[in-house]
Amino acid sequence: MIIALVFISLRVASSPLRRGLSGASDLLELVRVLDTAKDARLLVMEDALRRLNEIVGNRRLKIHVEYSKLVASLQQAGSLIYEVKYSYVPAPKVAELEATQTIVENIGEFRSILEDAIK
Repeated sequence: MIIALVFISLRVASSPLRRGLSGASDLLELVRVLDTAKDARLLVMEDALRRLNEIVGNRRLKIHVEYSKLVASLQQAGSLIYEVKYSYVPAPKVAELEATQTIVENIGEFRSILEDAIK
């Protein structure tokens, strides 16, 4: 957030006539696009991973699974979510980040561990 605010301050200060009202709306749009910390997709994923981590951490699954692999996969995905959340890239580019792709792979690994346990 600080990076976005510094960028906004520099842009406003360097613009001729301080850009007026239309410039301010442009800046607000820029902040909205770059503020990935409030992206609903990331917030939902973060909450879902937190809940899954609680379930796995308390060993509340009714099947026999390798909890250590599940915990490692969830912890890595959780740290990557913070990397994506505070990346401040434009919203359409979030899916293209390497960290986002790794999260998808971790979720696939999590799923395969559960599917193997159900068999």
